[in-house]
Amino acid sequence: MILGGVFVLILGTIFFWNEKLSIKYRINDQKITNLFLIVTGTVTSFSVLLLAKQLEEQRINRLASVLPDIYPEDFQCELIEGEHKIGGKDGIHIVPKDYNSYWISIDNIGIGPAKEIHTEWIYSIDQVNDLIKGTYEYFTPMKRGDSDYINFLKPEQTGKVYLPFFYILCCGPNLNLRSASSGSDGVFGIKPSLKLRTNYMDINNRAFEKIFNVDVQAFEGNLFFKVR
Repeated sequence: MILGGVFVLILGTIFFWNEKLSIKYRINDQKITNLFLIVTGTVTSFSVLLLAKQLEEQRINRLASVLPDIYPEDFQCELIEGEHKIGGKDGIHIVPKDYNSYWISIDNIGIGPAKEIHTEWIYSIDQVNDLIKGTYEYFTPMKRGDSDYINFLKPEQTGKVYLPFFYILCCGPNLNLRSASSGSDGVFGIKPSLKLRTNYMDINNRAFEKIFNVDVQAFEGNLFFKVR
């Protein structure tokens, strides 16, 4: 408003600079008409810009009001060794002791729903193989669990995705420290890097991607995932 008033004052000064402002002299009608046209146009332009800004702010607020936020929970379970035989070949595989621990929970902590949620565990297969060195084998008819899919999560709703079953081979009891106070011996105390990538969309089909680092700790048969 202040800038508009200053602008009108400057225009008025320019237009009436050479005019004799007295009741004895008639002011140029064309100048007055042009002045009012310019002032009206300027006010209209400012109003349009202000309206456009308000509409953009409303659009941003409306989109923010439906923004989802996918976040995985920390996880812990007890792992056991299981003997398996597939295709005539014997081997020892590592699985969670409790069947309900085959999954990690994924929460929608946002204020809007999320859909088409894809997850992928990211790690080096070679690093896992270097650590297990034949101690364990991947003997299971299940998928490796490296990728999973959730169709839809409402706000405050929880879904579940499979653990990285191949990865947890390097977390078997024979490859772990005896306790949390044992320290790291540079081999068993350090697990290969593990990350979880999530891709999802909101109800307006805006795409989002988040990658979480997962701290892995394993002591005897106990496995801990801490997401950060």
